[in-house]
Amino acid sequence: MLASVAARCEYSYGAMGRVGFLYRSMKDRLKWVKLSIKHYVRLISQVGQILSMSEEDYKKEKVKAIKMSSSSIAEALKSAFGDGK
Repeated sequence: MLASVAARCEYSYGAMGRVGFLYRSMKDRLKWVKLSIKHYVRLISQVGQILSMSEEDYKKEKVKAIKMSSSSIAEALKSAFGDGK
């Protein structure tokens, strides 16, 4: 469901090209599929940022993620999305 939402969001552009999804587009798409904007807009925004990366930047970030320990990954996810409590 979230992949479907992300696939239909409009991109936001900066000086160097795509930078992520437009907030209004994310908000509207989540609203249309009856998902909580408050809970999912950050996740969809992160997806937009990843999809907007150049292939070179994506590869660099992928290497960093592969080298991270499980606890580092858990902390990064908690800081990005909260602990779910």
